[in-house]
Amino acid sequence: MNLGARLKTALQLAGLRAPEISRATNVPAAAINALLRRDSRRSEYTERILSALPLDKVNHEWVRSGKGEPVPTGLGGLNGSGSTRARGASDAITQPHRSWEHPEKLPEGSYVALPRLHVERGPDGATRGRRKVSIKLVKHDVLTFTTGWMSYDESRPAALAWAQASDDSMETVLYPGDYFVVNTERTEVVDGRTYVIFYEGQERVRRLFRLPGGRLRIEANNSQLFPTLELSAADAKGVSIIGRVVHRSGPGGL
Repeated sequence: MNLGARLKTALQLAGLRAPEISRATNVPAAAINALLRRDSRRSEYTERILSALPLDKVNHEWVRSGKGEPVPTGLGGLNGSGSTRARGASDAITQPHRSWEHPEKLPEGSYVALPRLHVERGPDGATRGRRKVSIKLVKHDVLTFTTGWMSYDESRPAALAWAQASDDSMETVLYPGDYFVVNTERTEVVDGRTYVIFYEGQERVRRLFRLPGGRLRIEANNSQLFPTLELSAADAKGVSIIGRVVHRSGPGGL
């Protein structure tokens, strides 16, 4: 079965259609429909489409590679610790369980359900000083996290949202398919920390560095494929900082 056919099956399992995926991911509906029809082995849109598909209904690894089964296994309930852990996770996301399905089984005070982060481009011609993008926290699409690291990081759960890495720009910190948590209150630049930003019509995950004169350096870990940018003070004003990445979980290159 080719990628398009697997994605078509995945959408059916999730009960979603191309227009809904398009609104959630900003991938054009025409591109999604074309991908579903053609015989493809890979697509630049795969990870973005997967980010909108619920983990309790669709096996993302099966969609990517064809390995395993279309529907996730082991969804009969939580394990003895009250969670289902992602591969390679350490005190991390508990998935694919959806928190509201069995809230009574979550130990009080130990877990919190976080919404998915969705970034939308603001209106063209926005006035100076107005937000260039809007942040939407998709509360019907949540993952459950343990809370220990949140207390250590002094993060407010109401300011947190999860997202999924869609490219290899931040290897070895984030690999494609890894999940990470963004603190939308942490928008001040701390040199060398990782942020979700919106720049030149594109959402990116990058390290940021302040430079003299109000300039800004934007770095990817994979600098061979994603060159470093050094912006003037004027150009730096065009960067919208969505929030700082404060936690990650996933296979991590395993």
